[in-house]
Amino acid sequence: MNAVNDNTGTPIAKSLNILILVGMVFVALAVLLLVLVGITLATDNPISADLMDKLATSGHSTAAHVSALTCFGSAFIGAMWFFVLTILRKIVKTLLDGDPFVTENISRLRLMWIVIALSEILRIVVMNLSISGEVTLDLRPGTWFVVFVIAALAEVFRHGAELRRDAELTI
Repeated sequence: MNAVNDNTGTPIAKSLNILILVGMVFVALAVLLLVLVGITLATDNPISADLMDKLATSGHSTAAHVSALTCFGSAFIGAMWFFVLTILRKIVKTLLDGDPFVTENISRLRLMWIVIALSEILRIVVMNLSISGEVTLDLRPGTWFVVFVIAALAEVFRHGAELRRDAELTI
């Protein structure tokens, strides 16, 4: 078993770092694909016309510009999640270094829950723009639960950093 501050990180933290990196690659590829599809739909070309015809024959009639806007909005949301994974990777890096209760992680966690909340709000807006004629409020309790858990963890880290600072000042 590793000591707390041996600067080698635990096997779980190392695995988490690799999983986050793999997730970042997949999200980056998805964002790139969404942007390419959005550009294809936004321009007047045979591929876009054929795709819109296929959607119309399947009963999903929508305008190409609305579909392109949905793709661009989804790509932006994906980019926000890529940013969240980047922040999470920085937090895991401090864990691997053996010192996770640094003040930077408090700011990182706060930024993370704000970005996740904003991406969820943007998802609801993009979904309503892509649905023709009706407005729905599709709330995902799991996402909002994650937002509240990360906000609580930010406060736990803030309190832990204060306790550590007080302990360092105590002789």
